[in-house]
Amino acid sequence: MFFKPRANPLFWALLISLLLLPGPSPTAAQAEASSRLAVSSPIELSFNYPCRDLASVQVVLDDEVKDIIARQILLPDCDGKETGNYSGKIYWDPFERLTPAHLSIGAYDAQTRLIWVQSLDIQFSDAPGPTEVELAFDNPIRVNTPEQSAQISTPSLNVQGELTVSNTSPLNFELVSDAGRIIAAGVFQIPPGSMGDVIGYQVDLPITDRQPTEARLSVMQFGQDIFGIESIQSVYLSIR
Repeated sequence: MFFKPRANPLFWALLISLLLLPGPSPTAAQAEASSRLAVSSPIELSFNYPCRDLASVQVVLDDEVKDIIARQILLPDCDGKETGNYSGKIYWDPFERLTPAHLSIGAYDAQTRLIWVQSLDIQFSDAPGPTEVELAFDNPIRVNTPEQSAQISTPSLNVQGELTVSNTSPLNFELVSDAGRIIAAGVFQIPPGSMGDVIGYQVDLPITDRQPTEARLSVMQFGQDIFGIESIQSVYLSIR
């Protein structure tokens, strides 16, 4: 004689409710796709970049799971210039990946610290011919205090600035010495209901290591691109 398990009514009710759950909205999926720039291979990319403190620029194509599809590392042409220009082609295989993706640009100083990032949501397509992409840098983070090359002799670092809110992630602050040590850090929470507004921020960051050094202050908002940072603004300081 075989044992016949008794069905639990609660189990069947839960199973039926799961089966009846609506799937992803086609309208929402279409809106997501339409918000991305459709690109075909190659991407003919051009952009101007600020030369201040710049040592290298990295251009990355990555898909929705952050697999890197293509990468270029550029040595900037900044001798005697305030602004440089890049113009080139980025190739990828359209037969393998027709997925949502990111086109991300990261700029580094001589100590390989990020200076700024720029990221664009794209959609890989198999359309014939290249896609021209011209990027204009529009950083939502502004640092008013301290200014570039300021000498800091106080026990803490007072940071003030403005943010155009397009992301509710908090602002993260790091002061990183030339030796790679984080000697001050802090967080500023974005006020509720401020999406789309320009808000001011102010934080005091206690400096944990008072040894004289040069250091970079970075103000960051984390995001979904390959660098893990959606926006960053930075200034280079002397700690005395």
